[in-house]
Amino acid sequence: MTQYYLTSLLRLRERSKIAAETELREAIQSHRLAEIKLVEIARSLRDSVSARTKLQQSFFLRARQYSCNKREVSCHISSRERHLSSENHLKTTLAEQQETVDRALLKIELAKTRAIDAERDLKLIERHRAKWDQQRKRQKDIQEEYINDDLNGVRFAIKKV
Repeated sequence: MTQYYLTSLLRLRERSKIAAETELREAIQSHRLAEIKLVEIARSLRDSVSARTKLQQSFFLRARQYSCNKREVSCHISSRERHLSSENHLKTTLAEQQETVDRALLKIELAKTRAIDAERDLKLIERHRAKWDQQRKRQKDIQEEYINDDLNGVRFAIKKV
């Protein structure tokens, strides 16, 4: 029996499907990691805000009870400024990480589309191969039947003589 003439294309489509599925898995994993990092950054921001709020409340309580000198006030102000600076940095990082998560979602959608296309292309070539195999089998059966008919015709002719 002759070899399928699109074998190389079939193999190429199989590899393409495997690559698309791998790309999809990697995109999903990348998205998960980006979301985990986003949650960690958001938690750090909440912790920083609550720490700054507690520090400020503690200072105001102390200021009500006792008089504060200039050094304590400047120390509180500089501490508050450090916290605000840290919070601003965390907010910027949070926004950047949200963009990373959004890009990861787009990569997932693109990878899904590629995986679906690769699956469709592979199924198409597999159906063609199945039809080709059936056609070859039919041709072989017809050829064998023709050979058997010729042999039976020769045997019949020999018996008559």
